[in-house]
Amino acid sequence: MTEGGVDYSFECAGNLDVLREAFLSTHDGWGLTVILGIHPTPRMLPLHPMELFDGRRIVGSVFGDFKGKSQLPNFAEQCTKGIFCIGEAIGITDFINPKDLDRPVHQKIREMTEGGVDYSFECAGNLDVLREAFLSTHDGWGLTVILGIHPTPRMLPLHPMELFDGRRIVGSVFGDFKGKSQLPNFAEQCTKGVVKLDEFITHELPFSKINEAFQLLMDGKSLRCLLYL
Repeated sequence: MTEGGVDYSFECAGNLDVLREAFLSTHDGWGLTVILGIHPTPRMLPLHPMELFDGRRIVGSVFGDFKGKSQLPNFAEQCTKGIFCIGEAIGITDFINPKDLDRPVHQKIREMTEGGVDYSFECAGNLDVLREAFLSTHDGWGLTVILGIHPTPRMLPLHPMELFDGRRIVGSVFGDFKGKSQLPNFAEQCTKGVVKLDEFITHELPFSKINEAFQLLMDGKSLRCLLYL
């Protein structure tokens, strides 16, 4: 299919047998295998040292080796250019760019929604964003859901008295989704079109163009890319 192997392969399953197949699928001379899966077992890499002498490489990756300080400004600019049309396709009606405002984001949101939103979701792992999300909710019943991963030791930027006006804040793991009891119903909703997943698949490419697929993701032009054999 690929006339010698792929340029890049990615192991995401945390399975050493899959990892070996991914490595052997790359091209001699320049193929690169990236380990993304978490491997909890004590087993070592299923590779012989001599297999690395043909030019193929294998590395691990944390957060895609993304360099936040140097790459984030350009990445954010690329995202804002293409994200609006993707968001509109899945039902987002309003967009706010903090750079375009001369006041805090929560003040603009409370003005737009006449008091605040019912629900806000913090997905960035940023405590400043979390506070803005919390302050954007409506007094009395507003709920803020924390989805982002917060690696810093800083505590919640909230005063206890701010919770006395009825607003709440909670954390969520996998959307509090209960796989055993809720997955069958969720799958049924997907097949009937009640839950629309097609909008999240922005590109479909043959597996031979996997490099192009990852480039689309890195350029912020693809939300999810479906590869077919």
